[in-house]
Amino acid sequence: MAGASRAKIKSPLQGLPEVAYRTIREHILRGRFPLGAALSRRRLAVELGMSIIPVSEAFQRLAQEGILESKPQVGTRIRIPSETDIRDRFVVREALECQSARLFSERAGMAERRELGERATALDALYTERYANPDDASLAYELNAAHLRLHMRIAECSGSSGLCRLIESNDVLFYNWMFDLVGEQPPVPARFHSDLLHALCSTDPVAADAAMRAHIRYNLEATIQSMRKIGAQVEGSWRLGRGKGAERSGAAPIPAR
Repeated sequence: MAGASRAKIKSPLQGLPEVAYRTIREHILRGRFPLGAALSRRRLAVELGMSIIPVSEAFQRLAQEGILESKPQVGTRIRIPSETDIRDRFVVREALECQSARLFSERAGMAERRELGERATALDALYTERYANPDDASLAYELNAAHLRLHMRIAECSGSSGLCRLIESNDVLFYNWMFDLVGEQPPVPARFHSDLLHALCSTDPVAADAAMRAHIRYNLEATIQSMRKIGAQVEGSWRLGRGKGAERSGAAPIPAR
């Protein structure tokens, strides 16, 4: 009985690091914390209404995933991926999602094919709206959420739960979302996702694989160039320790967009 009581007491506390982790991730995806921005454990703890301990645990987990990085006497910031990081992420995403596309073309039922075709059409419409409203942060979040759901749904319809878990655990779509927030990337074609689903629904796994591969690689070089520009903007101040004091003030080297 005493053990059960202790479990009940500990349970909410054990959940706080997860709450902090998910909240910080969402702030990144909503563009509140841009790449290179300094983060304050103390400030976030106050905002989240919790102690600094679960926030520090969330920071540690995000650092292990390559999302945050810390520097002694400087602070913690949203990590700016290197060119190698980006290419590696794309390699992993390509390997997983091209297999997902092949299996989808072989196994998906007619209802699933229609569903995904409709999702792709709606996503293309969101991209058109996004380009017409480039400063609408909520629309950017909605678009990327819809993009993630489309690609995860393709994986689900592949019939391989193991493949779905790998896509989720490797955060390949999360990083795609982060890279999309960088900006300065050329618009995708009007039927970018509709054409992808057309190829996936062809029941030709080779064509599905090729279409997904081209889809994933489309803006790779533009993403790398954008990341270089961001790195050039903030890297000097980080190396010189100008982020020092961020833990006290919560200041960020660059403003949230």
